[in-house]
Amino acid sequence: MRTCTLAAAALLVLAGAAPAQDAAPVTSRDALLARARAFDEDDRRFNLLRLDLARAQERLQLAHEAMAGFTRGKTPADLKKDPALRKEAERLALEAQAAQEAYEALGTGAGRARYVSLRQRLEGALGPLLRDLERAIEAEDDPGLRLARGEVLAGKGRFDDARADAEAAIRARPDDPRALTLLSMCLVTENRFDEAEALLARACELEPTDERRGYHAIALYCLNRFAAARAARDRIASPKQLSAALQVRSAWWLTDGELDRAEAAWAREEALRRDEAARDDLPRVELVTSRGALTLELFEDQVPNAVAGLLELVEAGFYDGLPFSRVVPNLLAQTGDPAARPGAPAGARHDPGWRLEDDPGARDPAKHRAHLRGTVSLVCEDAPHSAGSQLFVTLMPSPAFDGHHVPVGRVVDGQAVADRLREGDLVERARVVRKRDHPYAARRAGGPR
Repeated sequence: MRTCTLAAAALLVLAGAAPAQDAAPVTSRDALLARARAFDEDDRRFNLLRLDLARAQERLQLAHEAMAGFTRGKTPADLKKDPALRKEAERLALEAQAAQEAYEALGTGAGRARYVSLRQRLEGALGPLLRDLERAIEAEDDPGLRLARGEVLAGKGRFDDARADAEAAIRARPDDPRALTLLSMCLVTENRFDEAEALLARACELEPTDERRGYHAIALYCLNRFAAARAARDRIASPKQLSAALQVRSAWWLTDGELDRAEAAWAREEALRRDEAARDDLPRVELVTSRGALTLELFEDQVPNAVAGLLELVEAGFYDGLPFSRVVPNLLAQTGDPAARPGAPAGARHDPGWRLEDDPGARDPAKHRAHLRGTVSLVCEDAPHSAGSQLFVTLMPSPAFDGHHVPVGRVVDGQAVADRLREGDLVERARVVRKRDHPYAARRAGGPR
């Protein structure tokens, strides 16, 4: 069997070549941990470079679009005779030039070579590193090696594989902040935000870092705890030093504008829930799924026609046996498509044969209830009166749906069941638990579109 020295293996990695498949393990535990740390750091640098390049591309595109929009309909004579127009054109031209130079610095020449070299080094190093870690762990199930491998796997998006290593590390080191952080990241991919938040809170107590504070803030956001998310975000000392993945997520969910919007939406929602709890008479529906039962409370006060349509379908047994045909982790679980029913003929309709007439203001962002974690919403097209039978449960706050789909209710029991749903799971049966003492007759807008 052929062997190689650590120096030779390192040269092979730097050259972008993998050591022979049958090479025997030659590295000590400390050297292997050092390789894993170096790989993680290279991976971090590569992802930051990729983020910088994407931002430079976006800046360049926006600069060109701004210039095109400004000059549309204007002639050179217009710019020449109007000093204000000419000054604005010069400003936009300078911005476009600066954006072009920034992009070229990253995407061409030495910047491009640095990016490609780092990518090739990572591609060459990953396989040998994981093989050597596997051999070392087989020889001795060391929690430090498990943790190192789990962090490498998580960095490459392989959270299912990383979870076993995280759990093994925690069993051996219950208060290891790295292990707590790693397991929390794995749980987030499974929509298990409550557990992830608790682990991250503990990790931040033991050893606070900006990265942990950032992930803690996002877990809090996912749980509709927006004020707490802001407080956690504000404890981040150096936002620009966060990992690329965390910077992207922060730009989505942790900006002042988004947190202002989310806190206002949550304040409105809390006020409505207090009033609804005091009256305790809203209609409720139970969905018994392959993973357990969900209880939905329906927003009859805001969207009475949508609620009437949903209740009619439930009482007719429409949802019984329908699958969850679309499940996107950290986003939604969707059912209600009769064409997805097992055994449905080709070309089957995607609705019950009709569409609902819209309730007034149902999709007005200023009037409707927001898509928070646990919201139940009717799927709509970009057209009026397009809601039918398809509905989804949001697994985290989803403001992108506001104004496009109709929030028709919320999960009041069984959110953990919704979190575990996978594509192909069934609504085994649906039933109306309660409704108000009046007839429900939905106004319909016609057949399928």
